[in-house]
Amino acid sequence: MTMLDIREGVCPLCGHNKIIASAAIDMSPKRHAQYGRQAHLAEAVTYEFDAKDDVVLDAFGRIFRYTCQSCGFVQSFASQPQEIPIDKEKYFTWLIEGPAPVGPYR
Repeated sequence: MTMLDIREGVCPLCGHNKIIASAAIDMSPKRHAQYGRQAHLAEAVTYEFDAKDDVVLDAFGRIFRYTCQSCGFVQSFASQPQEIPIDKEKYFTWLIEGPAPVGPYR
């Protein structure tokens, strides 16, 4: 069974054809208290930090959300997944590999 991709403009849940696309942004109160009212950080799979100054140097796999304007169904996708670094200690990311694909998909 293949799930429809909301990024193509149709909700896979209700079939509505108006989708809101948005960049996910962290607007947490803690960040506001730390960095000021206008501070925000793009949500991503992982970040590279400067530990000395506690600042983000780079973001990997920025998160984008797609929301159905009718039913509110949301799908999230990471940009450039092939560029996300895999390192459990440094980036808190690790790879889970499932069984080899079968059928026409290679």
